[in-house]
This record gives sequence, structure tokens and C-alpha cells, in this order.
Amino acid sequence: MIIRPVVADDLDRFAGLITQMEHHYGGDIDPLVVSERLNRRFQEYADLVFLIAEDGDALLGHATMSPLFPAGQTNPAYFIKDIFVTEAARGRGVGEALLRACAKEARKRGAPRLDLTVDANNPDAARLYERLGAVDTQKRYLRWGEDTLDALAGETLND
Repeated sequence: MIIRPVVADDLDRFAGLITQMEHHYGGDIDPLVVSERLNRRFQEYADLVFLIAEDGDALLGHATMSPLFPAGQTNPAYFIKDIFVTEAARGRGVGEALLRACAKEARKRGAPRLDLTVDANNPDAARLYERLGAVDTQKRYLRWGEDTLDALAGETLND
């Protein structure tokens, strides 16, 4: 298994992996839309980190990270947005390998910390993260969705 950054030539295969993740979590998105959005983000945001785990031609999983700025001493922290391992690759250490690669990349970029969230209904993932040294910060994670974000921004809510 190799963990490496996504390069431009990987984007179509990476889009397939993102689509697979969306379906795993109950979402439904057109793979062409995923590919288009990934291509745009890949070109626009150099600070985003996309890592893939692969074994030969098979993609086993991915991790995505974004900077949080400022963090300690005005360095960027990194936030792991997604860790996803394909069904066929689960239980093979792929998630741990991706997390370790995220940590290396974050440190390489000067980050004093690495943050992530875990769904309350995913205790296996939480145990993995805690086994690898993550600490529950006891902070609440809040979100504005599309309608509530519009309201906060002062835009009219959709009827």
C-alpha cells in the first residue's frame, strides 16, 4: 500500500472514490459533477491536501485536509475533513496509514495541531483516533446549512 498526494492525472479516479464515499453516507451525486468540482478546487486552492491510498491500480481510500488559520503562534492547523476507506479495504490498516500521512503532511506544513470530527454513531472510528493519540476536546461542532446560512447572510430563505 502506498499513501501519496493526489496529482492532476488522478482526479478522475479520485472523483470515483469521492462518489463512492457520498453513496456510503447516503448521498447521491453525479460523478461528472464531482469531477468538475474537484478539478476546480484542485487548481484554485493549493493549501488543500488530498491524499490517496492505493495498492497497484486499486484505490483503497483517501483523506482530505484543509488549513485552519491562525492556530498556535499564527501557524496553520489542519482539519481532516474526510477519511474514507473503501468497503473492500476496511480492516487492513488503511485508515491508520492515511491518518499518519495526514500527520506527516501537517507537520511538514508547520501545523501545531491536527483536528477532525467523528460522527457520534461511529465509535469504531473514534476508538481508532483515540488509540492514535487524538483527544476529545469536549467542544461542540455546529453548522449552518444552506437555508440557515442564507438567513445568517441576510438573504431571503427559500419558500
